[in-house]
Amino acid sequence: MSLRRVSPASLEALLTLHNAGILRNNNDVTITPEIQDQCSTWEPSVGFDDKSGNIILLDLGSARLRKGFPESVSMKQLFASKTFQQLQTLNLGATDLPIPDTIALLQILSETLECLYLGGNCLCDAGAEKICAWLPSARQLRKLDLRYNEIGPSGCASLCD
Repeated sequence: MSLRRVSPASLEALLTLHNAGILRNNNDVTITPEIQDQCSTWEPSVGFDDKSGNIILLDLGSARLRKGFPESVSMKQLFASKTFQQLQTLNLGATDLPIPDTIALLQILSETLECLYLGGNCLCDAGAEKICAWLPSARQLRKLDLRYNEIGPSGCASLCD
């Protein structure tokens, strides 16, 4: 297992997500603040910046969030924290995160996201239209995955505008 630099704020954020049942490490290793190098067991779910130790990749794909984030997790407080200021890649594919929660999260992270995966969330036309309203604030976004979202003609039209 390789030792990597992980900022204390990143570790705390991961612990919050793990304790809420949102993020699981690959080897079911108990993550403790004292053993930071165990964060390598989270790969490829989490990626860290080599210099700052902040989170740059977060894969929550298939974490069932259809009721939104648990009350134990303050989404705004967690994702607006310094540890996510460099987040470039976010996978929310197949999470079923409600559209209002998805948009609220994207508004927090819009300045840094380069790749966003939202496939398999049944966004439909209404969700696609809300994503389109958010897109102008995502200046760094280079990849947007909306596969398997049952987006019809009106949703496609709003994406093309």
